[in-house]
Amino acid sequence: MADTILPESEASPAVEDLGWRYLLDCLTTAVAVDSLFDACEVIRTAVDIAGPHANDHLRLRATADRVELTLETRGTFRVTTQDVDLARAITKAVRTADYQTVAHPAHHSVQSLAIAIDAMDIPAVRPFWKAVLGYDAVTAPADLVDPAYGGPSVWFQQMDEPRTQRNRIHFDLTVPHDDAVARVEAVGSVTRPRGSYRQPRAGATCFRTFSMTCALYSTPSWFGTVSRSVSAAAIASSRASCSMSLSGSAA
Repeated sequence: MADTILPESEASPAVEDLGWRYLLDCLTTAVAVDSLFDACEVIRTAVDIAGPHANDHLRLRATADRVELTLETRGTFRVTTQDVDLARAITKAVRTADYQTVAHPAHHSVQSLAIAIDAMDIPAVRPFWKAVLGYDAVTAPADLVDPAYGGPSVWFQQMDEPRTQRNRIHFDLTVPHDDAVARVEAVGSVTRPRGSYRQPRAGATCFRTFSMTCALYSTPSWFGTVSRSVSAAAIASSRASCSMSLSGSAA
């Protein structure tokens, strides 16, 4: 198998028809199962097909109702042609075993979460977060990653000047492009809980695809209304992942 790094614009459409989605520099799918016994069968099938490449490309997470399979080239933290080839081979084997690879299981689509921390002096703050989280430092899109791949990755955003009126930590959530519209609409439907005495300041949400960016802004009265810079149809038509950045602060 060749091992060439693929840009998002090529990786995403290469696996979409297989039930996989390009998320944050990885390919991910879910397989619905009825038990942990079934989950073990799916895992064994995927590992057998990946063979000697499993350790360097395949990550797995299993519960009694689903198995999530993730492919990326370890060390580069990028998607390569080898990952796409493995996605095709694993999908064929899983389907032969009477299971299906899908991006949107009944109750929750696949997704990827990263934490972004704004900092004036990144080299000074990175060691603190590395130590407290027990993470590994990497030279990749993220700065710190969980060595067990259980928690979200962390990256640091360079600040030009101190900022005191908003949080310096925000979430970057990557969802499949065909789930983006539903997530945006869900944000718009959230109302302020009764009895809440703290009023969140306006937050920002940014969905990114390789073809466009959709910025959303919440009102000071919780997430009662949302304005969009592009239409929902534009998001749905994009054949890539969407990245949603959530930030805000309580008054």
